Amino acid sequence: MHDCILHNQRCGKSRGALEMVTQRRPDIRVVDYLSTPPSVDELEEFCRQGGLSAKDLIRPGEPRFAELGLSLSDVRDDRAWLQLVHDNPILMQRPIVRIDGRVVVARPSERVLELFG
Repeated sequence: MHDCILHNQRCGKSRGALEMVTQRRPDIRVVDYLSTPPSVDELEEFCRQGGLSAKDLIRPGEPRFAELGLSLSDVRDDRAWLQLVHDNPILMQRPIVRIDGRVVVARPSERVLELFG
């Protein structure tokens, strides 16, 4: 994936970030990650480019996280956490934005502006 936003239309923060990004990059690739989840390798690349850990991509407050009986203190390597996110994309923090090889989890939405500074 090149410049893109991993987007969830139902999320207000994701919609806000998308609006800010498209004002500056109208051609940004918008990926509905719920229907097209990134691969584990792509998630690893997002982490590397954003200086993030695998756990930084997880929404532990998401009901699915509890349904799976998970805790962020569970002992798993990064790849196992990323596989979990790939298999259950609803668990992914949103939105994730990549511009020019730099990545942020745009929570709050204004964090996308860091990519344009």
